[in-house]
Amino acid sequence: MKKIIYAYIVILISVFAILSFLDINGEYPAEKAMWKINQQFKTIIADPKAAPPATYKQVTDEYKRFIERFPNSQLVPLAHLFLGRISMVREDYKGAREKFESIVNNYSKENPVGLEALSEIVRSYTLEKDPVNILKTYHRIEQDYPLSGLGLHVPILIAKFHMDQKNTEQAKVALASAIDYYRKMINQYPKSLVEYNSLRLLATCYMAKKRWSDAVNTFGDLLIKYPDPRNTGNIVKAINTVSIKNMGNFDLPISIYEKFIKTYPDHPFNEPLTEVIEKIKELKKQNVDEATKNENESQK
Repeated sequence: MKKIIYAYIVILISVFAILSFLDINGEYPAEKAMWKINQQFKTIIADPKAAPPATYKQVTDEYKRFIERFPNSQLVPLAHLFLGRISMVREDYKGAREKFESIVNNYSKENPVGLEALSEIVRSYTLEKDPVNILKTYHRIEQDYPLSGLGLHVPILIAKFHMDQKNTEQAKVALASAIDYYRKMINQYPKSLVEYNSLRLLATCYMAKKRWSDAVNTFGDLLIKYPDPRNTGNIVKAINTVSIKNMGNFDLPISIYEKFIKTYPDHPFNEPLTEVIEKIKELKKQNVDEATKNENESQK
């Protein structure tokens, strides 16, 4: 529950930051009213057990009045969402789900509030330790919001769920299914954010199955297809870790980086990548020298 409360504090802060851009559409009065209510909610979630019932009722009533006062505001869906979150903090999970289901039913799939509501439903079942309904809700997300960040994560979340439940065979089946799913998405949505995320998640699946070579090659595809300098460093770290640490293969990352440099001769990451190649070559030489030394000593 502490993680949920911390998450809500972060959400409240980020929501206010986002709302600061809405005044251009005449949302300032609604934004200001929402901010005041959220401050009260923030006080509650700082110490839920210390807040008296009257305080919960007051904040609940404030959100309801907000909805009545600003029926056409872009913030109304958020007000409904916070009403459900109040019930979550009070550990009224059934009541919370009723509010979240109402959001899902009343807003189109184009509005991200529906996805957020389904995510909250998953949290409620997780807190109640209800595995059957956790899986059911995951499948709802996968079906209704397949291209969202959360929707794309569902196959691997299901595999992780079975791992956590110690359902070894079901976890294996789920991982295999996730691999097939991400391969399909990669083929279906080339040159897109969907492909980018699917490549990253596919590599994660391969690592979970200890298919190290497949994981490295997938990270390599990710590096070549999406050479964004903001992501390159993390991908290189993943390639080095899996290839060198888990496989003892020094040549595979070098071949990937040399291909990257050849493909993008003017890329700003080429200089540090060249340094990485030289360091890997040094590590390889040290590894070979150490192996030769050990072999010679064993023969004495």
